[in-house]
Amino acid sequence: MTFIEAKQAYMEKRKEERDRISLALKNAGFENRKAAAGSERYGAALDGEPYDLRNWQYIEGVFDNIRVHISLQTFDRDSKTGNIHVLYDRIGLYYYRNELSDPCRVVIRGVDKTTVANDYVLMMKPTRFELPLTDEAIGELVDMIKEDIKTIKASRQANYENLAIGN
Repeated sequence: MTFIEAKQAYMEKRKEERDRISLALKNAGFENRKAAAGSERYGAALDGEPYDLRNWQYIEGVFDNIRVHISLQTFDRDSKTGNIHVLYDRIGLYYYRNELSDPCRVVIRGVDKTTVANDYVLMMKPTRFELPLTDEAIGELVDMIKEDIKTIKASRQANYENLAIGN
């Protein structure tokens, strides 16, 4: 198998995992689900050299009027060095009230995620879930998302202040 063939096979397996998660969300009552990937020609308009981002897989859905963006790769900041990493095949989550530009006020690991509202590294909630997922793990992921949304909804009275969603 060539490197390109291995890369294509890996991308296809990630797509299969994405579609399994999307189906579980549908079965759990999530609305407006979108399973997608990055652009095949990312950056071409900027510097003329496109980069294939199709391996950047994600799902979006709405449950109880809260939008969730489920990423099949998560950002992480090393607590010792401050270095930023992308953990491929580890699930990461963003929560939004209505539009993607309106993030919920979320505190994860003691960091207020809206202090830098456009910093997606800070806004993402890393999870313990790593591909490939068993059916049981997908169920646990969906349950965790619903529980997070319940916490977000319950915090509305406090205007999203002091909302903590742990790992």
